[in-house]
Amino acid sequence: PLVRTSATDGAGVERLFRPIEQVAEQFGRQIQTADLNRVVQAALLHFAPPAKGRPATRTYYGPQVGQRPPTFRFFTNHPQQIDEAYTRFFENQLRFHFGIKGTQIRIQWRSRRSNEPAAGPRRSRRRAPA
Repeated sequence: PLVRTSATDGAGVERLFRPIEQVAEQFGRQIQTADLNRVVQAALLHFAPPAKGRPATRTYYGPQVGQRPPTFRFFTNHPQQIDEAYTRFFENQLRFHFGIKGTQIRIQWRSRRSNEPAAGPRRSRRRAPA
């Protein structure tokens, strides 16, 4: 928010503290995953992720993984296809639906597979012949 003040005569300083409190509140805000995923699904219906010569990019879910600043990690099948414009679109959707103003928002795109434990190759479910 923009608050006009004067350093020479102190005009407007009393109006400065309320916007500071509001921005500090937004900076440390925690958003529930269910609420976040509802907004993600609505955003996906409005504007689909880019598909650059591959099957369509799907966004599965996205929890908030940090505060100060609010940080969101969205899991998708092709994170390398998400460009800056689409990230900006998501940021604007989050700002609009959750009223986040005056603070930075971090958005991370990750593959769902990168979240799996590194336990070596997957094992087949077939049993060995007896």
